[in-house]
Amino acid sequence: MMAESQGKSAPVIYHCKRCGHVVNEIKLQGMSPVCPKCGKLVIISVN
Repeated sequence: MMAESQGKSAPVIYHCKRCGHVVNEIKLQGMSPVCPKCGKLVIISVN
């Protein structure tokens, strides 16, 4: 039970590997995550 709460309590954070912008909420363009700062489809999750 203790181990389960550790992984799920942390929010999923995304960051753009092109401009480095960090976002808590991603916007999808079709099925691809888009960086709200540079507009490129390069956001990866870092949870």
